[in-house]
Amino acid sequence: MEKKEVRLEVQKLKGIRIVKAKEKWHAVNIDGKEFLMPKKAFEKFTGNMYDGSYFYLYFDGNNVITDDKYHIPVGLSEDCVKEYRFIVVDEDTELWRPEDYVLIGKSDGLAVYATDAYNYEIMYKKGKRFTILFRYEKDYCKMLYKQEAEFEIDKPLNRDTFELIKRIHLDGEAKYTVGFDVSINVIDDNVDVYVGENHYIMVIDNAEIVRKIDYGKEKLIAIKGNKTYINLYQVMAVEECMIHNNRIVDSSYRMFDYDLKEYRKLDVSRTVSGEKARLFEISGLDTDITVEKLIIDVIPVPVDQYWHYEKSMPMPVEEKTYKVRDLVKKLDITREGMHMNAYNADICLAVNA
Repeated sequence: MEKKEVRLEVQKLKGIRIVKAKEKWHAVNIDGKEFLMPKKAFEKFTGNMYDGSYFYLYFDGNNVITDDKYHIPVGLSEDCVKEYRFIVVDEDTELWRPEDYVLIGKSDGLAVYATDAYNYEIMYKKGKRFTILFRYEKDYCKMLYKQEAEFEIDKPLNRDTFELIKRIHLDGEAKYTVGFDVSINVIDDNVDVYVGENHYIMVIDNAEIVRKIDYGKEKLIAIKGNKTYINLYQVMAVEECMIHNNRIVDSSYRMFDYDLKEYRKLDVSRTVSGEKARLFEISGLDTDITVEKLIIDVIPVPVDQYWHYEKSMPMPVEEKTYKVRDLVKKLDITREGMHMNAYNADICLAVNA
């Protein structure tokens, strides 16, 4: 993008009168085409040259971009100038309804487009990440909202995808939330959720996980789909108790390790720690899963006048292969009193039974 200063004879609105004057404007060369801009328009235009930005300026559809309909070079009619929304995207981005856009040019890997300022249905994509701009009334005020979403399964640029992303924005706070070390907001009733019996396992079936992206932060949303996901969590549960020093204490704990190395692990950070969550995509409820049971013994050790109970290293005692469906039960999220994360009580009772 090349820039230079030029002096032009222009007209502008002063009070209620249009006056003529000579002004210093900027000539900006984009992709071999020169555009004329006054100072305010130039600063807004060049200050928004980054992927994902959008802003408003006036444009004659040819080579004049200005901050006001009446602030134009002499000889140009204000009837030719109208307000446009400019969007800046990666040059490899695909547009929905490209006929609604004017390509201003491409520079430094970016593409600049202009569309009617009253176009309230904008969508574009790069790879599996989509961005929409849409308008709706909230708190008695109509505003333009931006929503990004990344899908596991690629989607076409069409009306259905636009409405789906809009629904993800509006309903993204979920009917309920599931997951152990990561939160997944379920917004469709026909997504099935299963929890482990004696195991910290959660399965989300008939689903697709979407990454809802707001200002760089991700939320996971489960919508109706044809994929199956499993979330694993490693935790100790009491295996046996003993009487020691005239009181009942835990003598051993059990925990399980699960072999899912052949399945794709989703690149998702844990909710709290920031480490990667154990969230996998599997082939379905009939997926084979190898489960290794480990026992941790508790050893009483006298320390001064007290007893300290030290834990041994986990020792494998059993290894079996199961179908995933044999380790879980379906979560009834419609029952009375069900609320977000209520499954935690169910699974704690099962694991510690």
